[in-house]
Amino acid sequence: MKKSLKPFPQKHSEHTCELDRIIDAVAQAYHGDAARMDRFLNRPHPLLEGATPFDMARSSSAGAHAVLNLVRRAVAGVVA
Repeated sequence: MKKSLKPFPQKHSEHTCELDRIIDAVAQAYHGDAARMDRFLNRPHPLLEGATPFDMARSSSAGAHAVLNLVRRAVAGVVA
């Protein structure tokens, strides 16, 4: 039996791209150090109301933008 392949819904595709941008930004911020990236993405963050960056990014586009802004501000030296 051959299954028909359906295109990925645009909303899901856009969110996947947002998550990819976050992973890239975190990788640059931590110079590819997987252990440090994992700690950042999976520990509650006070500027995200105690949510983990990963959970916040997965929750919505607004959450993904909040995490990306947090990473960019941290790299720029605006946030600890």
